[in-house]
Amino acid sequence: MDEHWPRWFFASISKHFDDNVDEHLLVEGEPRDTWDKKDFVEFRMDGPDFTNLSPNDWSAVLEVNILVQSVIGSDLYKIHRMVGEVAAAFDIPIVIYKYGDGSTVLACLELIQDIRTNEAITINHFGRVSPSQPLLQATVGARFKTNLET
Repeated sequence: MDEHWPRWFFASISKHFDDNVDEHLLVEGEPRDTWDKKDFVEFRMDGPDFTNLSPNDWSAVLEVNILVQSVIGSDLYKIHRMVGEVAAAFDIPIVIYKYGDGSTVLACLELIQDIRTNEAITINHFGRVSPSQPLLQATVGARFKTNLET
């Protein structure tokens, strides 16, 4: 396994969503102050989990989860439009780049979808954050896989 793979995956996937979602994107772990930005999306990733298939072949599986937050206002459908835009970005091919060596392509992620195992782009609405705050939250998530060679 290459020690750079986790960093390249995180950088490539967070950039993919930043490039394909119009709302302000925050990346989990970066310093932030959301008091002045009530409408935003936050990128989160679990994994990748690597499996050695043979001496030079690896598989990687990961989950991407995007938090969507919107201020409650006169536009009842705003959070649903934001969620739709984020969900559409999950269906655009995600290329993993080898950053640092001219940004060559390492792999392309495949969205895992299977109705039998409930693998899908999932959308969860949590509603209002608290009675005292006029904020709605939702998440969009899915799992991806790819194969790699060393």
